Amino acid sequence: MREVTLLLEPLPNALSDVITTVDAAAGLIQRVNQPALGLALSTRQLATEPKPYAAAIKQHAALIRHVHLR
Repeated sequence: MREVTLLLEPLPNALSDVITTVDAAAGLIQRVNQPALGLALSTRQLATEPKPYAAAIKQHAALIRHVHLR
């Protein structure tokens, strides 16, 4: 059996109206509470975060599994 990890990536407001911040994505991941669910971040989205991106990364570092550099 293969282990699969599913990543949730918040999208900028211009691209989505559902999960648009790191806090929102992290909150959903924490509510689901499954080790196979993690956080993917994109520098494009981080530029639109309402709080400093470094703070968002530091606060949710344990959930981050992938980062897109654009």
